[in-house]
Amino acid sequence: ENSRGDAGGDKELCDKAYEEIDAVIAAETGTVFIIEGVRRDPEMACLGFVPGGFLARHGLRSASCSRTGRVFKAWRVRCSAASSLKEETREGMGMKDSKEQPNSVDVREILEERISDAMLRAFGDSAGDADPMLTAATKDEFGDYQCNAAMSFAKKMKQKPRDVAAKIVEELQVADLCTEPQIAGPGFINLTLTTEFIQSKLRLMLNDNDRLGIEKRNPPQRIVVDFSSPNVAKEMHVGHLRSTIIGESISRLLEFLGHEVIRLNHIGDWGTQFGMLILYLKEVAPGVIEGEEVDIGDLVSFYKKVGDESRKSNSMR
Repeated sequence: ENSRGDAGGDKELCDKAYEEIDAVIAAETGTVFIIEGVRRDPEMACLGFVPGGFLARHGLRSASCSRTGRVFKAWRVRCSAASSLKEETREGMGMKDSKEQPNSVDVREILEERISDAMLRAFGDSAGDADPMLTAATKDEFGDYQCNAAMSFAKKMKQKPRDVAAKIVEELQVADLCTEPQIAGPGFINLTLTTEFIQSKLRLMLNDNDRLGIEKRNPPQRIVVDFSSPNVAKEMHVGHLRSTIIGESISRLLEFLGHEVIRLNHIGDWGTQFGMLILYLKEVAPGVIEGEEVDIGDLVSFYKKVGDESRKSNSMR
């Protein structure tokens, strides 16, 4: 709170703010207040950059306040989270030491938060629940990401989508991530990541051999993944391998993110299937029931036949 000026654009002020955070961390007492200024205001102390996902990862709640007619967001950060915030803010501003480990490489999450903040600044409480509608660009000429929020939000504001997009771009603070945002068509906002930002994220990933800078989700969830699920009365084929490999890959990705994964291999009503097959074999091939060898392909043929019989007559079922 003792720093004055736009610290986001002043390395000396930022370093001073970090020293104050370090003092609180070392004392293990007190509270750190991080204020992100919407506009440059010499009366406000701010670090200027709060990285995407930080609030959610540390369970922090934001509080909005008004000063000189401008909206600011202030976060009350506990000592246990202050150290992480220091590293993440330095990383986002390109001031992070290359030897330090990254905390997040979730660019999309950062952009979504920046867009939401820009809409709040441009339209106030009317944009409080607005979806940033950020998607990956479909063509190279559209950049890396495309924000479609203006298209739907314009109806609520009863304005032209392109005018809404212009107001969002005017308040959008992404100079540390992207080149100048471009408005295309009726109101699409195209965002292109800078080469320098991409390189910095790649370096951060290379420095984190264990997790590539990917944070575990907080809170974790319990997720059921149903895959493979073959018909046990039929011969397996390459299609079952595809489902099994995809399902296991999804399960491992979710576990990597910290979720509890329950793998479910549903094989259906195998009792009815085998009961019908045994009944059919007793009638047409009793030797198989008594131990005569038979190829799996023959059993599949028998299974198809019993299926045909059961559809003709319900007595077999």
